[in-house]
Amino acid sequence: MADGATSTDDWDILQDLQFLIATDDQLHEDLSTVCDLFESESCHDDDNSGDTTTTAATTTTTTAGGRKRRVRVNHSKAELTQLRAQVEELKRSLDRAKGKTAAFDMTLWEKAARRERIDLVRCRAENQELRDAVDERASFIESMKRVLYKKPRWTTLPDASWSEEWQSYKLAAQQSLRVAAIHAIADRQYHRQATAFIQAGIVDLVHDHVMATPVTLSNGDVIAQCVHHVNLPLPRHAVSAMCWHTLTGRRRTSPLPDNAYETFETIDDHTVYERFCHTRDGVTGHSNNIRKHYPEEDRDVIVWRTVLEDALVPHMSKGAVDDTWGWLVISRHPDDETRCRLTGLVNIPLKPLVQNKGSSSSDADNDFSHTTDVILTALRSCSIVDHSDGEFDMSEIAFPAVRTFLERGKFYETEFKASLSEIMANLTTCHLNKN
Repeated sequence: MADGATSTDDWDILQDLQFLIATDDQLHEDLSTVCDLFESESCHDDDNSGDTTTTAATTTTTTAGGRKRRVRVNHSKAELTQLRAQVEELKRSLDRAKGKTAAFDMTLWEKAARRERIDLVRCRAENQELRDAVDERASFIESMKRVLYKKPRWTTLPDASWSEEWQSYKLAAQQSLRVAAIHAIADRQYHRQATAFIQAGIVDLVHDHVMATPVTLSNGDVIAQCVHHVNLPLPRHAVSAMCWHTLTGRRRTSPLPDNAYETFETIDDHTVYERFCHTRDGVTGHSNNIRKHYPEEDRDVIVWRTVLEDALVPHMSKGAVDDTWGWLVISRHPDDETRCRLTGLVNIPLKPLVQNKGSSSSDADNDFSHTTDVILTALRSCSIVDHSDGEFDMSEIAFPAVRTFLERGKFYETEFKASLSEIMANLTTCHLNKN
């Protein structure tokens, strides 16, 4: 008896009776089963009532003439059908509610972490696709060995050749492939923005900050990384519109240098492709940029990436090609809606610039450290606010192509400053008129 009492006391009734509590899926299955039973019974009753009604109608026709048939309404079936529709609607509402995340109270780090998780899932999916492609191509080789005239079915990467082109920053001549590649390149840069800002340490900057430093990548390449973070006494929408108009060529205050030309190809309202070419000392520099604007709820993101090959510009391979990328983020000030914060990050590989064959100084070409210092000094002198180290004499740069690309950046710096001054003057005038 003691053993029996002990076993009864140790029995966790709530844990062992969990199977009696139905889950949502079980309740839904039970409801579906009941609905199916009522529908089958209703159909059977309708068949029987149809036969009976037919006989009664025949009898009534012979005796009483044209008596109308009585319509039977199955209220239980109608109610069950309505309940099933309500259940489906509630499930859809629940799915929509789960899909919406309350990001209003999320900090910058939480948003960045969420973007990183999304990028991680996407990268894993792409990695799996690449592994599938490797396995498929290995199978293809084996199939070719066995049957020379039998072609395998390519399913993993149907547009492998086109994908390899745009991932190498190359544009095709066909318009449809060209537009698709432009959007794909810009979207990839947009998804890399959070990671780039975290690595540069500029996620939550508060005070104005201007910096240009060399950074060594994991593959050993050295890039010049430029950071500009400024607080502006202007609303976010005005600054973002100014930046986009300047980068798309709609606002110009300075002329182009001699032997230079630029063209803008508007893809849509938020995407543009710029081609710039300038010849100096016999060296032609090409800077073809993809730019795209991503408006968000509390900020605006503008990305740009240079194209390394363009099928419509075949002579690019004979000159120097600009290889830069960057982001411009305009976010509203957390304490003042009439102010905003502008953060810019630009990455410029250095080795392709200093190893250019068009260099007019072999000594500077061999002294990579000296050339890097010269380029970084020039970059530190560029800023859209008065935080720079002063003007820099471009004639100190011995590389014609480097001078071309740095002067191009200086050109946009001048345009930004002029546009900001114009906005400030307009706001001051409006304020005076109101008073």
